[in-house]
Amino acid sequence: MTVAAGNVKEGNAWYVDAGEDASSNILVHNQLLKVVGAEGNSETQFSVTTELRDASEVYGNTNNINLVNAALVSTTPAADFFMTASDDTINSTKADQMNAMQSATSLTELAGVQHGLYTAGNLFTGAVANHLADVKDTTLDKDLWAHYIHDKENIRGLAVDGLSGADYDAQYNGVVVGSDLYHNNGVVAGAALTYMDGSFSGSSDTASTKNDADYYGLSLYGRVRRGQTSYLGDISWLHGKNDLSQYNSGSEITGDVSSNAYTAGVRAEHDFAAGDGTLTPYAGVRYAHLDYGNYTDSLGIHHDSDNANLWLIPVGLRYTQDFAMDGWKVKPIAEAGYLWTLGDRNSDERLNINGASSTFGYDVSDSGSFYGRLGIEAEKGRMTYGLGYQYQKGSDVRSNVWSLALRYKF
Repeated sequence: MTVAAGNVKEGNAWYVDAGEDASSNILVHNQLLKVVGAEGNSETQFSVTTELRDASEVYGNTNNINLVNAALVSTTPAADFFMTASDDTINSTKADQMNAMQSATSLTELAGVQHGLYTAGNLFTGAVANHLADVKDTTLDKDLWAHYIHDKENIRGLAVDGLSGADYDAQYNGVVVGSDLYHNNGVVAGAALTYMDGSFSGSSDTASTKNDADYYGLSLYGRVRRGQTSYLGDISWLHGKNDLSQYNSGSEITGDVSSNAYTAGVRAEHDFAAGDGTLTPYAGVRYAHLDYGNYTDSLGIHHDSDNANLWLIPVGLRYTQDFAMDGWKVKPIAEAGYLWTLGDRNSDERLNINGASSTFGYDVSDSGSFYGRLGIEAEKGRMTYGLGYQYQKGSDVRSNVWSLALRYKF
């Protein structure tokens, strides 16, 4: 401002010489701006100008802060987003402002892209393993089988650098359809296809995030049974398509990314007579290569997660008993076990914008989880019907899986 008369310098608390910070006297809602004295201030003139602050001066040298600085001097939508997120009329505290920025850069993790691929892959291969384990007849009949799967997951606190953790709910609905194409002398070989849809919804302190995912997969599987010992195996592939959205600081951030899981697993089990039933301990190992893909979101930030190589080790015990009832063969199933997840469970994501990059870490899954499964099968003629429920719990993830199975022998 300019005054027409009087001395604005003497006794004026709002007067600043050129280049001096005037922010203490002038209210600025945006924390990434500072007000400094303009050139030409004199005893009769007082004016100021605004300058960008280094984000680390405001928020400290926190995760991905260099990315904020690079975005602010770019022409991407990220510049406007970070300016809005740092406005205390939008996010009232510095903690909220930093949370909003970190939530935006962690879009992939908060939307469950990596963990969702891990879980969907396990649901697919788990259905194949359950089919092989539960169907042990040595007849020459081939079959066509299908499993419907409904899974609800609660993820609370799965680690993400810069945030207190990822919190979201996930739901998977899908079908696995397969056929034992070869069945002879205790050897079974077949193939299965799957389609699943995934729905993810969660929130941080300042943002809500969603992901609509679709998964498609193929598995080639087999079993060799010798006496009371069975060896199960499969080679499987799963493709995921993720449609991401996040509402944050009055803006919608979107992105699309594809992912792929390549896995191979083997399992050995042995049947022991236990009264009128059968007790079957088992142990296995599965290798999984997870490729999470890369994409550029609507802010102009490029996301690229490291591929993960995981080893999954299930150890469990299953009990079954066969009954004959009015022409039906009925088999209850009870199972309990533990699953270890080893390898690149703690992974990294790289972010890039306007020539600057940043890397932060996150967890793909729990290191281990307990699970229990109850089911029942009923066979009459060429048809077998099955119903199952499984509960699984780790340190940050728990799930409830319901399944419906059909099998037709021909």
